[in-house]
Amino acid sequence: AGGGRGVLDLEDKWHWDCFVGLEGEHTPPGSCVVDLRDDGGRSGWAMEDSYWTSGGSLFWRGLVAEPLALPRASTPTEEWLAVLCGAGGGAGAAGPVFADGGGGLFVAAGAGLALGRARAAALPALTPAAARGLPPTLAVCFCPAGAEVVPCSADGAATSCCSRPALVQPLGLLHYWSLRICGPEGCVEDEPRNASNTTLEEQPPVEAEAPEGTNGTNGTASDDSDVVAAEESDDNTSTRNSSSSTSTSAAYAGNASRDTDESYYTPPATDLWMTSLRRFMRVLPQQRFGLALRCPPLGRCSKFAKTTGWLKLVLPGPNNDLPSWHPKQGCKSSPSAAGDAFEWAGAGAHESSVGVGVTKAGLQIWDSRRRPLRLKLGLGKRLDVCFSSGGTADDYIKVGSIRTTEAFALGSASIGHAGTEGSIVLHGGFSTADLDDAFHYASSEAPLRPSPFDSPAFADAAVLQILPFDRGHAATLPRSSAEDITLEEHLGLQSSRPADAPFGDLIGQHCQLLDRRERSNASDAISMDVLRATPTEGSLVARFAPRRAGLVAICYCALLSEDGAKCRDASHWLFAGLMMIRGPMGGQSWHFPTGVPVRLAVRGWGFDGRDRLRFVPWESPCAGDPEGVEELSSTCSGDVIGQRFCPTEQMPIELRVQSSERTNVFVRAVHPTGLRSTLEFSSSVQRLVKAGDTISVHLASILVNGLPASDPRVLAPELRVEAYRLSGQHEFQDTLLSGFTKRYTLGHRIEPVDDHPDQLTIPVAWGRDAPAFAFREGRGLWTRHNEAETHEDLILRPSGAPRRLKACWGVAPGGFEAGAGHRFSASGAVAIGADVESYPIFYKEIGEVAVFDPPPMKHASVALATLQAGAVAPIVIAFQPSPQRASYAAAAQAGAATKLVLRLRSSALEPRLAGDIPPSCSGASVGCPAELSRSPAAAQVGASQSLCGMLFSELWSDDTDGFPFPSGCALGPTFADVHAGADVAEWRELEICFDPGQGLRPNARYFAVLNAKIVGIVAGQRLADVVATCTGKVGMCAEPYALLERSSATAPEATMPGPAPGSEPFQEGGFRLGPWDNSTFNEVLEFNSSEPLMLQLSPSAAGSRLLSTGAHLRLHFWPLTQWSLQEPACSASAEFAGAGPYDLPCAAVSLFDGLHFVQQRSVVQLTLPAEVDGYNFTDEPLNVSLGPLRPPLGGFFALRMSLELVAPSSLGGRRTFATSAGRMWRPASSEDTSASFLFLDRSGNGPRPFAGHMNELTVRLRLGASVGGMQHEGGYFEFLAPAGYNC
Repeated sequence: AGGGRGVLDLEDKWHWDCFVGLEGEHTPPGSCVVDLRDDGGRSGWAMEDSYWTSGGSLFWRGLVAEPLALPRASTPTEEWLAVLCGAGGGAGAAGPVFADGGGGLFVAAGAGLALGRARAAALPALTPAAARGLPPTLAVCFCPAGAEVVPCSADGAATSCCSRPALVQPLGLLHYWSLRICGPEGCVEDEPRNASNTTLEEQPPVEAEAPEGTNGTNGTASDDSDVVAAEESDDNTSTRNSSSSTSTSAAYAGNASRDTDESYYTPPATDLWMTSLRRFMRVLPQQRFGLALRCPPLGRCSKFAKTTGWLKLVLPGPNNDLPSWHPKQGCKSSPSAAGDAFEWAGAGAHESSVGVGVTKAGLQIWDSRRRPLRLKLGLGKRLDVCFSSGGTADDYIKVGSIRTTEAFALGSASIGHAGTEGSIVLHGGFSTADLDDAFHYASSEAPLRPSPFDSPAFADAAVLQILPFDRGHAATLPRSSAEDITLEEHLGLQSSRPADAPFGDLIGQHCQLLDRRERSNASDAISMDVLRATPTEGSLVARFAPRRAGLVAICYCALLSEDGAKCRDASHWLFAGLMMIRGPMGGQSWHFPTGVPVRLAVRGWGFDGRDRLRFVPWESPCAGDPEGVEELSSTCSGDVIGQRFCPTEQMPIELRVQSSERTNVFVRAVHPTGLRSTLEFSSSVQRLVKAGDTISVHLASILVNGLPASDPRVLAPELRVEAYRLSGQHEFQDTLLSGFTKRYTLGHRIEPVDDHPDQLTIPVAWGRDAPAFAFREGRGLWTRHNEAETHEDLILRPSGAPRRLKACWGVAPGGFEAGAGHRFSASGAVAIGADVESYPIFYKEIGEVAVFDPPPMKHASVALATLQAGAVAPIVIAFQPSPQRASYAAAAQAGAATKLVLRLRSSALEPRLAGDIPPSCSGASVGCPAELSRSPAAAQVGASQSLCGMLFSELWSDDTDGFPFPSGCALGPTFADVHAGADVAEWRELEICFDPGQGLRPNARYFAVLNAKIVGIVAGQRLADVVATCTGKVGMCAEPYALLERSSATAPEATMPGPAPGSEPFQEGGFRLGPWDNSTFNEVLEFNSSEPLMLQLSPSAAGSRLLSTGAHLRLHFWPLTQWSLQEPACSASAEFAGAGPYDLPCAAVSLFDGLHFVQQRSVVQLTLPAEVDGYNFTDEPLNVSLGPLRPPLGGFFALRMSLELVAPSSLGGRRTFATSAGRMWRPASSEDTSASFLFLDRSGNGPRPFAGHMNELTVRLRLGASVGGMQHEGGYFEFLAPAGYNC
C-alpha cells in the first residue's frame, strides 16, 4: 500500500470507519470489512503481484484511549503504524493503549483473518461490553503468506504478532463510531459551560459554516440548511478552515514537542459518555431528543482533530450500507431527509436550521435542550445518521442509525371504565438498558436487543384520536345497511392479521382519512373525538370519560398547530395502540320469574372476575353506591354452606367469567401460521365458548423458548412481547422494575375450527421466526372476557305484580383477577389471585330486569312415610299441572325441550340415593342409602338416564302414556336461601329433563318417590318447589327461565323426635313378613292375593310400652305408587301370648290423606285394641294377620315393607319408623308381563343414535317373576342389535 500525508489527514487512505449499534445492538460478524479486492475494493489500495500473490492474514491491535502526542517522524503515518503493528521485530507499542488481539474487544478471541486479492476480511463482532463502552480504534495489520499470526505480549499486555515481523505491513487505523440517544433531559448530567460560563441553554445560536455543497452553495450556511454542526466548547474552539491540510498540520505541529514513549491521554474519572442520564435505543415519534457521538481515538473528531462536527440524517437505502470510502455511499450521495422525515425543533414547519452543540473529550453532542430533533416517522421506522468533520459533502460517513420505537407503552395509571372519567397514559422513558442493569439479559456473546417500548420520556404535548374498534360503525365507511360494520371488520382484522402486514398502519391511515375529511369540510365528514394529552413526569396523560365500553384504537399526533389544539397535518397521525374500555353492553334486558334461582349473563368487554352486579329500583341511578332492592333474595351455591359470601340487597353480586379454572379445560399447544394461530385444548370447547368470543391466555402460564413469560428477570424484552401477542394480556411497562408487574387485557377474538371441537383460532400470526411456545405443566390457563354471569342463585321474591328493576355494573376496587398480576422474588414468579373488596364502585347501567310471578300449578304436595325426625324413609312429591294451561301444548308444538325441577328444602328433607333401606338403617343407621354429595356417580356433570335410577325409586302418572320418558336427570346445586328477616334455608335441586315432544301434560297427576332423611320439619314450612320450565330456547321458550308453572308444597305437620340411641322400639329384625313360625321364615315372601298377609312384630322394652290402646300401625306397601287398595275398609286381627285373635280396626288410606290430593291407597292403618295394654311384648311377639289384599297388576320385584308406629296421644304421639326384615314379591301372569325399549322408531337422537361410539346400554325389564340364575335350561334374554350396530 502507498504512503499518506499524515495520520490525521482526513483525506488519508489510512483511515477505515465502522460503527456499532446503540448499546451494541447491531454488531453481527461481517458488519465491518477490510476489503482490498481488485473488483471493488477501496480506491488506492491493491495487492502487488510480486509480493502478495498468495494473500495473507489480517490482525489488529486495539487502541482504546487517545495518545497525548504523536511520534516524531518524517513520515508519521507509515512508520508510526508500523511500530503499532510490531514491524521490525518489536512487539509494538504497549501500555494502557492496547487491548489484547481480540479477546477483550471481540466475541471471537484471537486474530488472524484471511485477506487477499479475492477475499475481504470481515472482523468479528464487538462484545456487548465493548460496544456499549468507549468505542475503540484498531491498528489493522497484514501478515503475508508464509507467516502466521501468533499470540504475543507487549509489556505484559496480551496482543497479536506476525511470526515474521520483517514482513508485516500496516493497513491503517480502523475507527469504531458509537452513537447515543439523549432524552429531553439532555445528554450529560452536568451541563458543560463555555469560556463565558454560560450553559448550553444560555448560549446564542452560533453560525457555523456548512460543509461545502450541503445546501447548494459554496460552504455558506443558510436558514434552510439540512445539516447541524457540533462545535467545541473549550478555549480552543474554532471554525473549520477551508483548507483541511492546514488545520491538520497545525494540530500536528502543536504536538510535535511532546514525549512519545509513554504519553497517552487518560479519560476523566467520570467520563461524559458513561454519565449520560439515561441510555435509550429508540426514540418516540414526533418527540424531541438529542444525539451524542463518541469519537474513536485518533478519529475525525478526536482531540487532535479540533473541528466542527456536522450531522445529516438520510432515509434508509441500499447505498447506505456501502463502505464508508465508497463514492456512492448513501451518506455522500443522498440528500438530507429534513422536512419530510425529521425536523429540528424550533425551526419552521418546512425548514431546518443550524444548531451548535458541544465537543468535549471526543464527545460530539447535539443537545436536546438547545435545538432537539423530532422524527416525523411512524413506529418502527429508521433514519441513518451521517457525520462530517467539516469538509466537503464527500466527507460524510455513516456513524449509526436511529429508529423509532416499535410500540407505544400504556402506563399503569391508565383507567378505562365505561360511564366514568378515566385516563389514557402513554408511558415514556422506558430504557432497555435499565432492565439489563437489573436482570442482565446481555451476555458476553449476545448483544442487548431493545424492547419494542424503548424510548426517552415524553416532553411535548400531543393530541389523541379515539376510535371505536370492535363496536359501532366504522367512521370512514358509508352506511349501506342498518347493520354496523366495525372498524375491525372493515379492516379484516377480526379473524386474521398477517404477520407481514402490521395492522397499526391501516388504523393510522384511517385516522388520517378522518382528519382530511374534516379539514375539507366534506359532506361525509365526522367530527373527530380528539383529546389533548400533556407530558407529565415523562408520560403523556389525557383525561377522558368513555360513554360506552369496547375496544378502542388510539391515534397520536405531537406535531401540533400553532394553538396546540390540532394535528399540524393529517399525515402526522400515527396509530398508538389499542385499549379496552371495560364495561357492559348497554340496553340488555331480562325477563325473570320470582321464586326461582336464576342466572343473569351480561355481555360486554374486559370482564375479569372483579365485576359486580346490583339491582336497584328502575328510577334510581347506577353511579356510586346505589341502594339495592328489597325484593332480592340470593343464594349461596356449593355443597358447603358458607363457601362464599351470599349477596343480599346491599351486598354485591359476583359476576363470574368462563375460564380454565371453572371448566378444567386447558390450552395444550399453539400452532402459529402466517395468517392466524390455532390453540389446541385438552378437550372439546364447543359448549364452553362460541364464535366471536374474546379470550386471553394467562401470561403466567406461558413458556417462551422454555422460559416463563411472567418473570422479567429471565425473559428478555423482545421475547416478552411475543408472549403478550399470544396471551392477549399486556404488561404495563412502568411496573416491570417495581417487583409487582400489573397488566391489562385486550384479548383475542376466537373462531372454531371445523371438525376439530378442541381447537380455536386467534387472529395472531407469526412467520418462520416464531418462538417456541409451551405452557407450565402443559396447562395453558385462559379466560373469556366478553361475557360474565352470576351464579344461578338469584331469587326475586314474589310481590303479586310485575316490576321493573335496573341492573347496574361495577368493579371491586383494588383487586386483580386471578393471574392478572404476579410477584417475583428470589424463588421465582408467584401468581397472585383475586384481591376483591366487598363493596364495589358502580359505574354504568346494564339494562332492565322485568320480574313476574309465574302461574301456579293446580296442586303440589309432599307426603312422608314418617314424621320421625332423623329417619331415612321414602317421600313422595305429587303435583298436578293446571287443566287449562296452554303453555305445555305450545312448548310441545314448538319442539322445545322441557325440564322438571324438584327443589327440596334439604335442611328439612335431605335427599338420598334410591335403594334398599334395611332395618339396620332405622336402628344403628347402618346400611342407609348414601348421601348425594358422597356419591361420585351422582356428582357427575350433566344429565344422564342412569342418574334418574339413582335418584328416584318410582316415577308414576295417571296419564294414559304414563310418566314422560326422561332424557336424563341431573343434580342441581346445593344452596342457601338468604334474605333479610328470614331464616337461612338449605336447598337441593333435582332435575328431570325431557326431549321435545315428551314432558308434562295439563291436569295429569304425577308422583316422584325418593329416599330422604327426615331432618326436622315445622308445620306450614315450605318443603319443596315444583317448577316446570322450558330449556329448548325456541318459540315461547326462547327467553331464559320461561316457566310453564311453579308451585310450592308445605308441611301439614311437624316432625317429632325419634328414639334416643339404645331405645329403639323394635329388636333387630323385629318387623318380619311371612308365617309366624320362625322355623319357616323366608327372606323373600311370595305374595298370594287369596291368603292373608302374615306380619310379626318383636318390640324392644322401650317399644313395648308404645304398643298400647290407641296406638296406630301404618303399614306402607312398596312400590308406593303401584299399590291401589280399592276399598277403604279392610280386615285384620292380632294374636299374642297365645291369646286372640283380636279384631283390629283397619282402614286403607293414602299418604296424601288430608292434603286434598287423591291418590291410590297404598297404606293400611291398624289401631291396637285395649287388650294390648300392660303386656310386655319382649317375651312374645305381636302377630298380625291382614287381608286378603288385591296386589298391583303386573306384579312387582322383591321389595321391603315399612311401618310407622304412632304412639297414642297420651304418650305424645311419638313416631317410630321401621322396615321389614324380609322382602315380598309377586309374580305376574304372562298377560301382565311387558317390556319396551326405545319405543317408536327413534330415540330423539337421530335415525342412527350414538353411531361411532362405544355405548353402554342399560335395560330394565318389568317382569311378572323375579329373574334368577338357573343351573340348566331356563329363561333367557336375547338382544338383537339394529342394522349396522354390533354388540
